[in-house]
Amino acid sequence: MAAAQPCCHRGSEPSHPLRVVSWNIGLRGLATLASSTAASFDAPDVHGISRRQSFGSLATLLAALDADIVCFQEVKLREMERHLALVDGWDSYFSLCRAREPRTSGGRYAGVATFCRTGCRPRLAAEGVTGVLDSSIGHRASLVAESSEEELRQIDSEGRCVITVHADLALLNVYAPANTASDPEESERRRAFKASFLRALELRCRDLAAAGLRVLLIGDMNISPSRLDSAREAELLQAPPPPSASRLWLQALLGPPRPFFADAFRALHPARGGAYSCFHVASGADRHNYGSRIDLALLAPPPLLPSSGQAGSGQAGSGQAGSGLADGSSAHASVVKKAGPTQGKTFYSCARAEGHRGDKESNCRFFQWAAAAERKRKGPPA
Repeated sequence: MAAAQPCCHRGSEPSHPLRVVSWNIGLRGLATLASSTAASFDAPDVHGISRRQSFGSLATLLAALDADIVCFQEVKLREMERHLALVDGWDSYFSLCRAREPRTSGGRYAGVATFCRTGCRPRLAAEGVTGVLDSSIGHRASLVAESSEEELRQIDSEGRCVITVHADLALLNVYAPANTASDPEESERRRAFKASFLRALELRCRDLAAAGLRVLLIGDMNISPSRLDSAREAELLQAPPPPSASRLWLQALLGPPRPFFADAFRALHPARGGAYSCFHVASGADRHNYGSRIDLALLAPPPLLPSSGQAGSGQAGSGQAGSGLADGSSAHASVVKKAGPTQGKTFYSCARAEGHRGDKESNCRFFQWAAAAERKRKGPPA
């Protein structure tokens, strides 16, 4: 996953587009990917897939990604290791798991790392979402007002965020919690932890934006924004199950009616399906492109799209001519699944939730075929 923003050398004006690459490397971890002794590729698995095991060195790994800033999630390091942090031409910023528990493999769990070329060295950098581990960046008043220091330390105990500030851009490299626990009590604890983490993340992003910084939140969010971003949900013909609390949280930030973030991918590809970033590799799901899009790049404030001059709210269909409603809010893009003459066609519909008759914030029953919207955008033939 990559995102482009202006690149600023310290104290200078933007010089060239900044290429940011994000990668959850949990399948291998940083030590294996940068190992000089591990084989370059695994032997083919039962599905016939041979996966990259190692790049031979950290320098080779970073060079292969061809980026100015590289954001890794799930580095899985218990302690900082010199050869995995220092490489010529790069600065690195880590947050490692502090929780030493069986659940975290004694600390070899999660962890994020941001590598910046020295020409794009940040003017500020800090570990953690909340600022309790490092308050040098500031802009955390909302968090301090809402939570105790002990609660903030708990949120930042698993190594899930590094913040770097490049000119007026605050870049948050994030690995958001997942809840995969089978034990009901543990599942409830992880659900509560994820909710606390996401709340803290939102407050910090809002404080950074209120201070006049642009915000790029990038990484593994462990949330698929909509049905279009999940192969399992996209194939359902019946009504989908109720969205998770984390999806509702994200959708509220993406709007409508007033988006805080834009989902960079959806702003550029509002109706594209099958664009997945996470797969159950043991079952060979990646071979069949059966996965979900949970690795995201979110921008605040939502940028203007060159094609339409409108802000992309992150909802499928937003920011596209013909997909906006009369009051300026957004529409969903969907694809007809039911067999028939319209199967496979894309259409736009109101993205708002159902509500009482007369409620101006409820679903307005808007509907438009995407082809008609495109004809309207292009206008009559010359």
